[in-house]
Amino acid sequence: MVRRIWQLLFVAFSFLYLFFYCGATLSVMEQMQIFLYDKFFFYKHFAMPGGLLTYLSEFLIQFFYYSGAGAFIVTMLLLAIQELVSRMYRISDNFYFISFIPSFLLLLLQTSEEYAFSNTAGIFLVAGALFFNYQIQQTTLRYASTLASILLLYVIAGGYAFFFAIAAVTCELFKQKEYKRLGFILVLIVSSVFVWFIAYKFVFVSVNAVGVALEPFPKFLGMSGFSEWGPYLITWLFFILAPAMPCMVKRNGNKVFGLYFYVNVLSLALMAFFTVRFSATDRNLEKLFLMGDAAQKNDWDEVLQISGEVRQPGQLLSLYTNIALCKKGVLGDKMFFYEQPLHEKGMYAPFQKNPIVLLFGSDLYYQLGLVNYAYRWLMEGTVINGLSSRFLIKMAHIAIINKDYALAQKYLNTLKKTLFYKRWALNQERYINSSDLSNSDIKIKRALLPTNDYLIGEDFEFEAFLTYFLKDNPKNRFAFDYFMGYNLLSKNLAGFVRHLPLMPGFGQRQLPRHYQEALLIYAMQSGDKSLLSGISPEVQSKFDAFNQIFYGSPNPEQARKQLVGQFKNTYWYYFLYVNNPKAN
Repeated sequence: MVRRIWQLLFVAFSFLYLFFYCGATLSVMEQMQIFLYDKFFFYKHFAMPGGLLTYLSEFLIQFFYYSGAGAFIVTMLLLAIQELVSRMYRISDNFYFISFIPSFLLLLLQTSEEYAFSNTAGIFLVAGALFFNYQIQQTTLRYASTLASILLLYVIAGGYAFFFAIAAVTCELFKQKEYKRLGFILVLIVSSVFVWFIAYKFVFVSVNAVGVALEPFPKFLGMSGFSEWGPYLITWLFFILAPAMPCMVKRNGNKVFGLYFYVNVLSLALMAFFTVRFSATDRNLEKLFLMGDAAQKNDWDEVLQISGEVRQPGQLLSLYTNIALCKKGVLGDKMFFYEQPLHEKGMYAPFQKNPIVLLFGSDLYYQLGLVNYAYRWLMEGTVINGLSSRFLIKMAHIAIINKDYALAQKYLNTLKKTLFYKRWALNQERYINSSDLSNSDIKIKRALLPTNDYLIGEDFEFEAFLTYFLKDNPKNRFAFDYFMGYNLLSKNLAGFVRHLPLMPGFGQRQLPRHYQEALLIYAMQSGDKSLLSGISPEVQSKFDAFNQIFYGSPNPEQARKQLVGQFKNTYWYYFLYVNNPKAN
């Protein structure tokens, strides 16, 4: 009964933790892959060892579309592993917390968006095979079953079969002190090598020797420290070394509220604490995906609301914030009400061979109307990441904008083979070979398509590009506002003033607030008062108050402390104190 209470507490903790704390992480995992109900998609998984395990894992991941479903699936799998460990190693009541160690470690790994969920599924299969074989008391039959399990596991899970073989060896060594088992262990090792050799020479001929032995184990080469690869190693060592633990030799009785009850309470509480404390969840990445979801629906208010929840925005978060402000037409009024820690670099993302950067960084070029360049980023991301629903949706949308309906149909046909994106694909098909422009975004983007070709390299100069692009597309309001915002962030007031005469062409009669603030600085620096006619009395009054505090303070740092409360959201404060260690 007490054991069931521990399990119920673990289920409650795991589900609530995954649902409320890591729900967006599960959603990210789902969006960065795709599962197709298609025979060719099924067949292609057999080109690599462990393909069936990967296929089954991707099948489960598709349900992470709903955070609740994802949290439930992961929790049930972790509970099954815990139950198998408890029964397989006959863990005593006194030390029952030990059976939860692999599950807590796997739960910790699950908090990373880059975690290979197939590892959890692989551990489950290994634990299940070990449990099944060591319920067989008849020695010869158990030996035969273990050898058959290696072959079957290799067909399903690739390299996890050899992990099973190692764990089976240690189980035999510590099961009883019978040295005749050493002969079987030798046979087990030889059999494993034989399975590997046959697979390497005759089945997976295009895969190197290490890949045949280890796929689909997680790759450690990209992991920087013990906090990343340590939980994997400890989990695997647990199954190898567990049979040697003396507390697992027999089942001990235990008073319900005896000493060992509190040992279990404390140990489980510590494991839960360390799971939360060392969580690998990237909050900014989660916010980025939520911003991307809102942007896909043109809900720019939602994008800005999410931005306001971020304490230390990175480059892509700053990019989305500025795009949203520009789409709402308030970049010139609200830009400095949001954190701009990266200055002008927060206006764009340099080309990188990183699928996340390519996925979200492409949105700027999409909004500018450079949909072909955005498409290039998405294609590069697909090559690196592989097919995913997120990339396919964007590429299908761009193909429709370009009226490349054959390509669009290809992407939509792929999405129609999914469980949760089929409806979206069917809805988009009505825009193919149709004059229906009820989708305003398609109509707007077609109007923004450039008339000239652009040759854009990976290391192009963003400011020079915007200058040329705006000259070629003088009616592109988004490009104009974005370029003016870039000039403000880069403190290029000369460029800002040079392009200001284009503003009346967009129907803007009153200068935005930050434009007025910038013009006051420019007039003070240059002595040119001709541009001050558009300054409102309110802005002029605040500027006078700003100067009074600034010039009335003994030094710039003392002035900063007085100005930050009232003027932090002004361009004056940004110009003097942000990215400018010594105020002039």
